Amino acid sequence: MVGANLLAQQLPLNPIFLVADPMQTWRLAAMWWLPPQELIVVPLLLWAVGSALWFKALRLRRALAALGVLVLASGGAHLLLPQALGIPSLAVSEYKGVSCARKFPDSQRPLLDHSPFGQLEV
Repeated sequence: MVGANLLAQQLPLNPIFLVADPMQTWRLAAMWWLPPQELIVVPLLLWAVGSALWFKALRLRRALAALGVLVLASGGAHLLLPQALGIPSLAVSEYKGVSCARKFPDSQRPLLDHSPFGQLEV
């Protein structure tokens, strides 16, 4: 995690320049492929890979097996808990315009798309 944190700090991301500097967009590459509610997967993968490499280097097979169980539990919790508890995996403030529009009985969402610039709902 320390290495991942140090590497992340080497990417000079400044959201103010997202429109003016095209390189800023490339620094948010994971957001092109993952919708906002799935972005938690990126740090989970960093944690899993970093821990696996650590345990492998120290030849801690039991810890590696325990890590496998924790990775499956974390992934399962991410996928199943929101559905089981009836809560959204990404909560939007009830005061935002899209939340108010969703409450209308005839509301429809014909388009849902995402990019590093945000999530678009029509």
